[in-house]
Amino acid sequence: MAKRGVKEVIVVLVLIGVRSAILALPATDQNEVEVSESMARNFLNELENDILEINYNTTLQSWNYETNITDDTLDMRNDAVDDQSRFLKVQNNSRIGLTVTS
Repeated sequence: MAKRGVKEVIVVLVLIGVRSAILALPATDQNEVEVSESMARNFLNELENDILEINYNTTLQSWNYETNITDDTLDMRNDAVDDQSRFLKVQNNSRIGLTVTS
């Protein structure tokens, strides 16, 4: 829970910085900035949902393995960890303009 609060504060601070820049822009530029801000919010909400889903799945598969130690549950946990790693790698690389081929 504490991490989410920190994340929300960071997002709010970023949006406050954007808002202060809006005040100095003409009306048409303000509309463009508001649209960009809305698109950024939507992107972050979708990304957060994707991250929560993949983290939940990884945690669930880890729990399944820890409570039922078999080769099958180990494989499922390892697959979930691999999926999570690939997802986070793609997200990280897309932020810096790289593409992942494997």
